[in-house]
Amino acid sequence: MKFKLIIFAFLLVFITEKSQGQRIFVAYGFSVDYLDCPDFDYNYQRTNTNYLDSGNMSLSGFSVSLRLSLTYNLIKLGDNNSINLNVCPSLGVGKCSSELTPSNYPDFSGKYNFITPIFLSYRTGAGATKNSSFKRGFSFGFGYDFVIAPLIKSESIPSDVQLIGGNPIKNTWLQPCFSLGYLRYRENKQRLFEFNLKYSYNKLNSYTPGCISIGFSYSFYQKEGNIINGLKEK
Repeated sequence: MKFKLIIFAFLLVFITEKSQGQRIFVAYGFSVDYLDCPDFDYNYQRTNTNYLDSGNMSLSGFSVSLRLSLTYNLIKLGDNNSINLNVCPSLGVGKCSSELTPSNYPDFSGKYNFITPIFLSYRTGAGATKNSSFKRGFSFGFGYDFVIAPLIKSESIPSDVQLIGGNPIKNTWLQPCFSLGYLRYRENKQRLFEFNLKYSYNKLNSYTPGCISIGFSYSFYQKEGNIINGLKEK
């Protein structure tokens, strides 16, 4: 709930500031992500023997996501440096599934995902502010991902097995994230292009406690305000 309120507050600031267009950068792009979802326990019963048992499983998979990136200049450190608040909701198309599961055991999977990173970033050079005098720039950020994966949960249950307690997939969680970005302003197109790498991890998965999501994106920003000629190489 707190995370949703933060997103709502940011969008409210965005709507308020949009008319001025001095602190807001808006980008549309895509990313390729690998997700390793948290472990979950499940209980089942063998109907022909009344044998009760339990298991542990995790889902993983790749997805291609469409992304909306909102960047708000919190603090301007001159024209070429800034501290920013970023919210980047994305909707992914892909499938998460378990590793090879024996045919006589329950098998779980799911489709689609929704990931919203919210983080603080430091930008230098292009994209730091609307008045930056450089063609190239870099960004460094850290914060949290709010993840819903998979959006649609499903299971395959053998005929002699009864799942107890319904579908147990844990598909909503928070995870720390770190982001690196390279930005390039194209004077002829009056746009700011960005390539970024985001790494996030979640200790809820005992099998892979390190990387859980790696994302790549290529975004563009429409530069607002006055166009600066003769930009410098960063």
